[in-house]
Amino acid sequence: MRRISLLFVWVSTAILITAPHLVHAGDMFGEYVTYDVGDSPYSITIAELDGDEGYDLAVANGGSDYISILFNQGDGTFGSQVQIVTGFPYDVASGNLDGDWDQDLAVTNAAGDYVSILHNNGDGTFAEQVTYPTDYPVDVTVGHLNGDGALDLVFSDWASDSISVMLNNGDGTYAPEVTYPAGDGPDEIAVAELNGDGVMDVVVTNHWSENIMVFFNTGAGTLAYQGAYVVGGRPVCVAIADLDGDEDGDLAVACHNSDAVVILLNNGNGTFAPGVPYSAGDGPVPIAIGDLDGDEHLDLVVGCYFSGEVSILLNNGNGTFAPRDPYPAGNGPHDVSIEDLDGDGDSDLAVVDCVSGQVSILLNQSSATSVGPGVPTPSVATMLAARPSPVSGPGVISFDLLRDGHVSLRVFDVGGREVGSLFEGSLDAGRHDIPFAVNGLKSGRYFCRLRTASETIARSLVVVD
Repeated sequence: MRRISLLFVWVSTAILITAPHLVHAGDMFGEYVTYDVGDSPYSITIAELDGDEGYDLAVANGGSDYISILFNQGDGTFGSQVQIVTGFPYDVASGNLDGDWDQDLAVTNAAGDYVSILHNNGDGTFAEQVTYPTDYPVDVTVGHLNGDGALDLVFSDWASDSISVMLNNGDGTYAPEVTYPAGDGPDEIAVAELNGDGVMDVVVTNHWSENIMVFFNTGAGTLAYQGAYVVGGRPVCVAIADLDGDEDGDLAVACHNSDAVVILLNNGNGTFAPGVPYSAGDGPVPIAIGDLDGDEHLDLVVGCYFSGEVSILLNNGNGTFAPRDPYPAGNGPHDVSIEDLDGDGDSDLAVVDCVSGQVSILLNQSSATSVGPGVPTPSVATMLAARPSPVSGPGVISFDLLRDGHVSLRVFDVGGREVGSLFEGSLDAGRHDIPFAVNGLKSGRYFCRLRTASETIARSLVVVD
């Protein structure tokens, strides 16, 4: 969740590699479809909430007293919202918080000075919220910070200019927060490994200080301040991914007042090269990262609040980006998430429209495998969900074959290096569930590639060790 000012209110991907040509960004997304939620929706998370292998939506409505749940109908369309009262929802994050393999929710309630935990009953309904007091929490994210296998919470405390860590007790309850000084107006939080030590570090944007701050994890879930990097332009959002293919986490920062996204490439040790700005559109607020065009390089999606667009910036393959390509997405995009919403194997967008009180869905149209200009061939296979999501132990990759044939199923890191072969051989038509285990993989994003005789489909996996 991002906040533009005190008065004016305010990171899993799927791809389909299409050969022999890739779709230009301008042809990528169709017209957006809207779904009503609450007043002033600020943030969104995508997760499999009801166990049917379709990705559902959870939206924090800053102008209402509830979050909205929208269940996927299996084709990228959604039913009417289900309301769950939390109090003063500003941000929402999802994860398997209590170890029962379904997706729970963490919600910041800023005006109420507490964080809510909603445990999933396994069917997309939720137990009564459990609250934890804090000081005007704004953004929240989940991650494994202390190596015990349970998801911890990190959130920003706007009023006290700090960030807080709450460690999981192992059962989805949380120890009291530990706070760390941040800059002036801490807003967006991102968590990922930055310095190669195998544990997840923390980055926060400081709105009024116009910088980002990096904190290294000591390995026990405590944080040590590493340094600050000035980006200017009132930064409101940060996302972390390996943008240049060198196996470390780089930073993409949305700077609202300068109409730019700033890229800071990792030097390999958790320090960062000077930021490189790219034009992002009018009033960028949210940013998300994923492979949108199927070239196995991670692209950027930036929501432009004042122009009602999302900007697509395609990666050139080395951490530099092509000029933005805009798509209409509502009246005031305030958050954006990427996932395969319609089950066709490519990356779709869910955009929160803060002005209209809606969620806009933009389905990716680049999913047909081509055998020549304008001649699509029928799909042979459909990649379904990797379960659980994220993967932190034994998991399953599920897919449908429409006819008998030879397939290979392999896992690659974001740099394109193979890290595991899950299956190689002939299979009959129908549903197949292939076991997958992390086997020492570091936390981060990976791609699972399914190849048949006529097409290649890839799906991203998020691993938390």
